[in-house]
Formats: sequence, structure tokens, C-alpha cells
Amino acid sequence: RDRVAGGLLDSTYLGQAEVARTSLKAEQAVTSLLETTVDLSREDAEVFRLQSRDSVLIKRLPAFGERLSITLEGEVRFPGTYTIRRGEALSSLIERAGGLTPHAYAKGAVFTRASLREQEVERLREVESRLQRDLAGLSLDESAQFKVAAGRDNVVKQLESVLERVKSTKAVGRLVIDLPAILSGNQSLDVRLTDGDTLTVPEKKQSVTVVGEIQFPTSHLYRSGFSVEDYIERSGGSTRNADERRVYVIRADGSVWLPNRSRWFSGSSGSLEPGDTIVVPLDICLLYTSPSPRDL
Repeated sequence: RDRVAGGLLDSTYLGQAEVARTSLKAEQAVTSLLETTVDLSREDAEVFRLQSRDSVLIKRLPAFGERLSITLEGEVRFPGTYTIRRGEALSSLIERAGGLTPHAYAKGAVFTRASLREQEVERLREVESRLQRDLAGLSLDESAQFKVAAGRDNVVKQLESVLERVKSTKAVGRLVIDLPAILSGNQSLDVRLTDGDTLTVPEKKQSVTVVGEIQFPTSHLYRSGFSVEDYIERSGGSTRNADERRVYVIRADGSVWLPNRSRWFSGSSGSLEPGDTIVVPLDICLLYTSPSPRDL
């Protein structure tokens, strides 16, 4: 009986055990599997007679001792760390937490996942490695396009700047979600939770931020009806190194909107909202163009 092995664990499945029995038949060893139906939880249960060379497998209860948890932060009625059921939906957990507060900005909710954070770490390492290879290649490049007016030095400095930003970037593991749609009952957009997930719901936003190749990077009070160009003008306009064709907007929910392509689409995605960030990128082509005399 099990006493010889020190007894059963709390995680033991008591309804059934598996026995692998080896017997000799016609001078050949034959192994067969036997499944006992003895109730291992009963001391007076019928004893299953073992034989020499038997191997016993006591099964473990599935997911025994498993504890899955997720953290809710910010404008949630009852924030904290919650134990969840496997496969539980985000909408169900928010309901258990009492819903959102009146000050919550659901569109700006940040949902992070540990597995996605690990993927981002790997991607950042790949980008860093690629930039380092590019820098090494430029240092050995003696082609004519990099001999003009310190053009190569300019490219190298820009790549070094990008490399430093990549090195200082921390992986977040953010998953873009549409929390307002989830809370309205859209099951197709609901998120199945996993252990270690975090949801942070901020307060309502009132600003739009402008960054990148502009004269004065800053934030502005949100005004309904204002366009991307309006906010850029109120930041002093773009610099001469700006690539105005590639301006993009990072939504408060983490998604990206490309204003210059919005004419092909319709709907709410074509207007600015509180919490959005307008990014005016650098025109990379300028790095590979020799400066004119007036720029020197």
C-alpha cells in the first residue's frame, strides 16, 4: 500500500491509479497497463495486489495548487491583486472589482502582459544588434556619398543617438485593448486573462502632446475640432529636419493613427482625442544628403 512510499500527497487523484505490469510469456517480456478503480481515499478499500516488477503511477490533480492573479490599478472602484479563474475574461474581473470610478478614462487604459514583455526584450536586443552592425559598417564605408562635407559623421551621430535610445528603452509588454468596447459587452474584443497581467486605468485626460522634430515640444489643452496641424503650429511648427509626410499619432490606448492616410478611411479614428500624442519624425533621407553651403 501507499504507506511504504510515505503516504499520498494532497494533490493526489484518489479515484484511479495506473499500474504497468511486466510478465514473461514464451521467453519474452510483455508490458501491459492496468488501471485500478480502487478508492485510494478509503482506508478499508479493497487492496490491489501488486506483483514483482510492477510500476505504479499515482496521478496528480490537474492544476492543483495553481493560483493565477492579476493586478488592477488606478481608477477602479476596488483596485488590488485578484485571484482569477483560468480563462476568466477581463470584463468579468472588472465587474468583480466594482467597475470603474466616475473619474476613469477607459480609452487610456494600459494592459500589460509578462509574456509580451519578454518578447519585447528580445526584439529590442535584435534592434540593438542591427544598429551596432550598421555603425560598424559605416565606420568602414569609404564610398563617395560619405566623403562629402562630413556627411558620414552626421549619419553616425544620428545612429548612435538612436542606439542610445534603444538601450534605454524598457520593455513594457503592452497589449492594445479597447476597454470601452469591452465594458459595453463586445465579447469579441474581451481579453482572456493570464497570470501576471496588469490593468491600469488613468484619470480622464485633458491634453494633447506634441513631440519630435518641432520647435517647442509640449502639451496643449485638448480642443474639440483641432487638427494635427493646429497643434503642431501651436508648438512653433516643425523643424527643417522634420518628415511631415510621416507624422503619426499615438492614441491613449497605445494604437497608432496615420493622419496622412486618413482620407482612405472614415470613422472616429480620423480625429484627435484627449491623451493622444502627435509625433513628428526625423527625415532620415536628410542624413544621407550632403549639406548645402547655407547649412554649413
